[in-house]
Amino acid sequence: LDFHHQMGRRPGGKVVEQLGQSGHWCGRETFAEALRLDPRIAHPDRIEVDVERGIVTLTGTADNLLVKKYATLEAEKETEVVAKVGGVVTRIYVEEGDYVKRGQTLAKLDDEKLAVQMEQATADLKKLESEYHRAGELYDGRLISDQDFQTTKFQYESQKATYDLQRLDLEYTSIRSPISGVVAERMIKVGNMLVTNQPVFRVTDLDPLLAVLHVPERLVGELRVGQVSKLSVDAL
Repeated sequence: LDFHHQMGRRPGGKVVEQLGQSGHWCGRETFAEALRLDPRIAHPDRIEVDVERGIVTLTGTADNLLVKKYATLEAEKETEVVAKVGGVVTRIYVEEGDYVKRGQTLAKLDDEKLAVQMEQATADLKKLESEYHRAGELYDGRLISDQDFQTTKFQYESQKATYDLQRLDLEYTSIRSPISGVVAERMIKVGNMLVTNQPVFRVTDLDPLLAVLHVPERLVGELRVGQVSKLSVDAL
């Protein structure tokens, strides 16, 4: 129905509603009397409403402003933990509902192959490091050319970068939580083969929980810092 309505109060304390353009007031206590005096208010675009005695909500009156809204409680921090390297899951240390701290290990991947590659990278780095220091001594004594020294230096720095990447890959076989919170979801099982960037856990920080409410633009001017609001949660 397309009609205008506004709330008002009649003398004597009765809460009533003015409907349409008929100019009649239809309150719960006076509807029968009004219908007897003017049958026009029985038109389908007029309705009787139940209102709470003593409460009148008027736009622009901050003291009586009453806005009821529904919202879903949301965590301020939530993250999806992913596997940074691929591999087979060998251990799971937490379950859904467990509280975890930032940096805590949630699961472990098979690291046998990466450990061997790390040993090889370590040996190669030590060899090239020794050659680099030896070349430096020869270069200071002008016994080798600048090109030979730069070549040895480049090989050493390249192997050091390879070593650092191998070390990171080995560390990434331990899947860790980036935030503190509660494990909301576990997406893997022991024996699963994971690929890089595959989601494995969802961790949620439940402190604090936020309720986002959208207030009509016409009421924005009535909001004040420090205003009291009441919140009820169905689950509590």
